[in-house]
Amino acid sequence: SLYDKLGLRNAMIIGAILNAIGALGKLGAVPLENFWVLFASQFISAAAQCFTLGVPPMVAASWFGTSERTLATSLAALSNILGASVGFPVPPALVGSTDKATLATEFYTMFGLEGGLCVFT
Repeated sequence: SLYDKLGLRNAMIIGAILNAIGALGKLGAVPLENFWVLFASQFISAAAQCFTLGVPPMVAASWFGTSERTLATSLAALSNILGASVGFPVPPALVGSTDKATLATEFYTMFGLEGGLCVFT
């Protein structure tokens, strides 16, 4: 598997770097008004998920005893779902203008928050 070849730490580092590159690429796509830059950036962010989504059971198997693994895996997998659920109310709250100049500022704010979270966490 990917984690056997790279190791858990290296796979997570690669996933985090790809996610940050994708998020910052989306931020750079706003002034260009270029759909393809935005699409490529989102593709990079999606590719990062190959490195991160399989981590909960690997961490649970490495760090927790047999009686604790199910709970650890469940909580870690649930955190991914809860994080994704933030993506439903937040973008419409941040981006809602019809004015082109204001819309660009709102997209900068949204992608800047995403990029900042990816880089600093």
